[in-house]
Amino acid sequence: MTKNKKKISMADGQFPLIPPFSQVAEFLNGNYGFYQIFEWAKEDKSLSIYRIDRKTLKSGTTSGVNPKTAEKFEHNINQICESLDIPMHDHFNVDLKTIQPQTNGVTWLKVIEGLFFVLSSHSPSLKIPNTIEFLNRRRRVENILFYKLKKIMKSASIKNKQAMLEKSISTYYGKSLLIEPELIYQYSITVSKAMINRNKIDDVDLANILKHNIMLKIDFYYQLSSNFMLDMIKIIDLLQLPPVLHEQLLNYGGLGKLYPKIISSSEILTPTFQLYELWQTAFSENERRISYKEMSQHISKPDNARTRSIRDRTDEEIEYSNNDTRLKNLQKWRKGTVPEFHYLSQFVESLSGDNYNGFYPIALSIITMAWSKIFIHERENLQKALSSKENLSKYINEDWLLNVFASYDKYWQATPKSN
Repeated sequence: MTKNKKKISMADGQFPLIPPFSQVAEFLNGNYGFYQIFEWAKEDKSLSIYRIDRKTLKSGTTSGVNPKTAEKFEHNINQICESLDIPMHDHFNVDLKTIQPQTNGVTWLKVIEGLFFVLSSHSPSLKIPNTIEFLNRRRRVENILFYKLKKIMKSASIKNKQAMLEKSISTYYGKSLLIEPELIYQYSITVSKAMINRNKIDDVDLANILKHNIMLKIDFYYQLSSNFMLDMIKIIDLLQLPPVLHEQLLNYGGLGKLYPKIISSSEILTPTFQLYELWQTAFSENERRISYKEMSQHISKPDNARTRSIRDRTDEEIEYSNNDTRLKNLQKWRKGTVPEFHYLSQFVESLSGDNYNGFYPIALSIITMAWSKIFIHERENLQKALSSKENLSKYINEDWLLNVFASYDKYWQATPKSN
């Protein structure tokens, strides 16, 4: 990094009970992070927010920016944090100094609260009490368990240390995870063993650690998503959904049929890809599935002046080129390219038309984009682990990973619906 430049980032903890929020933001290419929060916050007239363009924002979160620009970042974050009563420097790093929190729950809670605080200015009826309550429950367990394990590692005798670790892990996992008790017990043994002496773990232990880390992430994401979908059901009449999405939300928790599927070694049906297939029916007219060519017409038209600059084209040629660009953009989105928020929201609002509200489809788009990226990331990590350890495939493989990602319905069914 160039001298005197400063980088802006979210501070992450390494404790695995809640994954770091910044990883999800990274999967979405930062398009749903600082920039969008700043853009939404600008609409709150009680806040004094500096305008920071997208290019500068991306530099600020990657290569760094000069101190004067970094001060604008810090000012904006401070304004938002003060409005939400968040201690800014507990959750954001606006310097080259390392800020290393120990857990991730508070960051998730405050980011989600912040996003919906801003969104509520557009839709005052939008409330997510189940989502916030879940994050609070998980955060409390994360905090208690972290300090219990830390205390045991520092003060317990070598003789009973592993047993104490096992008991604490299994007890608090049991309080917060929707994972089978026998697996929790198995993971508590392996994790405590690795905490004491990682050099003594064998291939079975390594497979269990990999499973443990993936299961904890999936458990968090699926419980979070289930509670969010429950919040959406509570306001389902206000969402103004087309019948297909209405049924999908009520019967399958919005996501139940969209879990990733592997067709071949080179072809994955991601949640995002399947969502666009669902939209072909959901936003159809006269019971006829809308084609992707028709769907692409709802994407913003490219700049005519830029299209014309290639050479002197007729209006018909420009229109043809614009339509071709829209279709190619839609194909990229379906295959995993993450669109910038204003393009996505404009597309979904247009696709929804006058009869339906675009909020829920936009939220569904963001969730499935993150879900798709998480699956691809975990699959690639597992493939690397399997290629580096010859015998590891006896204890963990891709079929196991697929089954874990296909378990959303179990979480949805287990989410209390009576609140």
